[in-house]
Amino acid sequence: MGLLEDKKLADLEQKIEKLRQPRNDFFMKVKAEVLQHQKTKFHDFLKEHGFQVSEDQHRQAIEGNYQGTIKIKLSYPKLEDSFFGADSVFDLSYFKNASNKPVRTCKVGMNINRTSTPSFGGVFIGGTMDAKKMEFYEQTLIPFLENVGTADITGDYTLTILEPVAPMSGKYTDFSDLLNDFVS
Repeated sequence: MGLLEDKKLADLEQKIEKLRQPRNDFFMKVKAEVLQHQKTKFHDFLKEHGFQVSEDQHRQAIEGNYQGTIKIKLSYPKLEDSFFGADSVFDLSYFKNASNKPVRTCKVGMNINRTSTPSFGGVFIGGTMDAKKMEFYEQTLIPFLENVGTADITGDYTLTILEPVAPMSGKYTDFSDLLNDFVS
């Protein structure tokens, strides 16, 4: 590929970065709001069920204690943490009889609903990889970023049990539904 093509590819990549930045910034703002909402919902659920609730922000955990015999703990991620397959991952633990060892644990993935950004697979027949990238950028990625903006990031989300997969594998809209299944 010659100098002109290299420059064109660099220009396209710069344009993509400029288009992605507002989307990424808005996503992080929404993610912060959703994380706070989840923490509040978890806290409120425990309070409604008679638990004494405390939060340790240093350890990033909320704990609910019921009469010293039942404890439910939610460890939450930092905003900037990223995970494969989820926007955020919470660790949920259930303790009984004042034991320090949980009787049940699970990882809960949270995904903020949004349109998937097209990605370049790199599979091609003929031509050069850079030429195929430019074609993908011009015909697919840039039009997508220009058209979608942030309109698809509404703050709607889904909670999913990641580990263990069975017997709970449903999708949830908040921790109150999930906790009912988790402690059953």
